[in-house]
Amino acid sequence: MPSLANPSEERTDEELTDDEWRLRWHVGDLAIHTAWTSDFGTVENLYEQYRRSEVHPGTDYTIERRSVVRPGGQS
Repeated sequence: MPSLANPSEERTDEELTDDEWRLRWHVGDLAIHTAWTSDFGTVENLYEQYRRSEVHPGTDYTIERRSVVRPGGQS
């Protein structure tokens, strides 16, 4: 796993990663987000629906991604 001291280190084959996604938006000064999910399609659909909505009060829609590392090849 990359260390904090050297972020350029590569992951080993023994570590599996899964990406998780969520949608974040703002209503005024308040930041709101969905729960993390591994289903990118759901987050992408929400992004398109909310971004095009004339009734949804949010602004600055962003899809966020994080990698979940499972050490030792556990799934």
